[in-house]
Amino acid sequence: MIDVTVAVTDGKPTADDVVVDVRGVHKSFGPLEVLRGVDLQVRAGEVTVILGPSGRPCPRPGTYLGD
Repeated sequence: MIDVTVAVTDGKPTADDVVVDVRGVHKSFGPLEVLRGVDLQVRAGEVTVILGPSGRPCPRPGTYLGD
């Protein structure tokens, strides 16, 4: 099970605020397990890029996190 939290705030978040929190990501293609128990936290002001299978930035990371 994937646990995803996205923070929504009325004010401006500080650098200590976690705005995206993803826990326990697993992904497999048939018998090939490519991710196991991956966690990701993004804090306000950080830039995070998720790379797709070709090594390019992934325009829709939800397609990888959705299983």
